[in-house]
Amino acid sequence: MTILRTTEMYHDSASAENAKQRYLQVAGGSTPAEMPEFIIAETEIMLCELLKQVGFAASNGEACRNITGRGVKIDGVTVEDPMLKISITEPFILQFGKNKFIKIKGGNHA
Repeated sequence: MTILRTTEMYHDSASAENAKQRYLQVAGGSTPAEMPEFIIAETEIMLCELLKQVGFAASNGEACRNITGRGVKIDGVTVEDPMLKISITEPFILQFGKNKFIKIKGGNHA
């Protein structure tokens, strides 16, 4: 039994096909076409704090470990500095691990 058929058992065929396409897109190194957005009021924020605010990390320690472990990307570029302060001047895509993506926008970019 394939994954697609297993997914169809619990969801409809269209949902299973959408999940398959998203998987193929992300596994191929692309970002998903649709992703949640997070609007932040601050114009500057520490990356560790941002990871906590969007729900990708429960603590600063977890956020820092994932950054130093090369598990965080901004617009496809791996970030390795856990003390990075981000200026939010333009929207960007934050990736955590291989499968978590969110578009970050400043309050004035909504």
